Amino acid sequence: MTATSTQRAEPLVIRKRRSAPRPEAPLSAPPDPPRASTRIARAARTVVRPSDVVVSVPRASRRLRRHRVKLWTTVNQTVAAVMCWCGLAGIIYALDPTDPTARLAFFAALAAAIFFTLSPIIRAVSLQFSNSRLYQEGLGFQAARQALMISAFVTVNLFLQMNRAWNGLMALLLLGAFAVIEIVLLARR
Repeated sequence: MTATSTQRAEPLVIRKRRSAPRPEAPLSAPPDPPRASTRIARAARTVVRPSDVVVSVPRASRRLRRHRVKLWTTVNQTVAAVMCWCGLAGIIYALDPTDPTARLAFFAALAAAIFFTLSPIIRAVSLQFSNSRLYQEGLGFQAARQALMISAFVTVNLFLQMNRAWNGLMALLLLGAFAVIEIVLLARR
């Protein structure tokens, strides 16, 4: 961009407050130097200098912060839980229990329904007992992890009960395994 006597380039101004006065002309970034293709430069045996190429730069528009849509909200989890419970009821009433795909669908729907039901509940209870702002920021992931472990524990126990391989010792072993996993994951923080 060349500066003429009638047009002056404005320096880049970094404002810290929104209430700071705005410059008269819009801000623009300096253009990137043009890149010459190495194959073309070798064939011509010439060096392309940025001063030889004139590039017109459009005005830089002010970028506004994009609004990010949050998918992991309590409302979305509640809707997903209701849909999973309705799907589970449909699987129970519509499918034959001897079909292996119906069993797989039953356990998948049950695990998803328990997960989406417990995740906002665990998060809400944890928020009530936390005082640290730093802890509250990472609470969503921790609540999701704990809800996933509880739903996996219940689903695996029901699977073992359905296959007549469940007993109290097996449930205690599973509970111990999930507790050790949770303790290790909490210790890594």
